[in-house]
Amino acid sequence: MYHIIWHKNPDTDAILSALVAKEYFLAMGMDAEAYRLGELNKETEYLLKVIWVEAPQLISSLEAGSEVVLVDHNARGQAIDGLENLKVKCIIDHHSVESLSTSEPIQLRFDPVCSTCSILFLMFAEQDLEIPDPVAKMILAGILSDSLAFRSPTTTDEDREIAEYLAEDLGIDDIQAFAKAMFDAKSDLGDMPIRKIVELDYKVFTGGAKKFGYGVMETTNPAYALGRKNEIITDMRALKEETGLDAIFFSVVDILQEKNTTFVVGDIEKAAILEAFWAETVDMVADLGKRLSRKKELEPPVRAYFEKN
Repeated sequence: MYHIIWHKNPDTDAILSALVAKEYFLAMGMDAEAYRLGELNKETEYLLKVIWVEAPQLISSLEAGSEVVLVDHNARGQAIDGLENLKVKCIIDHHSVESLSTSEPIQLRFDPVCSTCSILFLMFAEQDLEIPDPVAKMILAGILSDSLAFRSPTTTDEDREIAEYLAEDLGIDDIQAFAKAMFDAKSDLGDMPIRKIVELDYKVFTGGAKKFGYGVMETTNPAYALGRKNEIITDMRALKEETGLDAIFFSVVDILQEKNTTFVVGDIEKAAILEAFWAETVDMVADLGKRLSRKKELEPPVRAYFEKN
């Protein structure tokens, strides 16, 4: 059986793409099931309720030798623990390719689109497979989530065309209203513990000899994060020390105003922000303007900085 899994600290596209991949492989006559490695964020919880789809089973490991499909990631550091003891059969992803090594040939599907869900739509179409409405809604939601409803610079014409086609087919007249309901759900964090906020969408990267963490909060209510700035910065410092990182960053992305406010916890981060983005830090905050995408606009310049310094 194919065990379909996404990366740790999953975002909506990761979770929905695993569920869509399950339906794809089932339609192709294979036994498949989707699993999750982390808790659902508020946006994903909302969408699963609206679409009437059950959340995948939460796991932390799989039996050695299990056949796995990786979606929305390909870096071992973001994958399930013990990946070296599993049989990777397929990777479906839209990120840059990290170090890949397998003992036998596998199926690879990488496309330079904004969303893994976009890739899965193409896979359904190429095989002339029917896409049931719940699956179509998941694909649409995954595209809108990762593209910030087409605001992200990672959005391609293909992502937009797929989303608009699916919306029309589903009878959704206002894509932006559909997306805003998702984003409002994501932004309703209430009294969520600070560590969960910091790790909502958090990944660890390597630049040269340095390891750095980068968290992003995409929200329609940036005042929430700014009001808890001191708590978040204190926890960022704690997480940095606990995990032995050289640096840590946290960007609050205002989806509607298309504005990035980044929390800066120390001198090494301040220097990186200044050289990578020509942005000054004032009171532990840097204005990074309209940089919305960690994948395209935030992580690469920081990585380049650490590779040089």
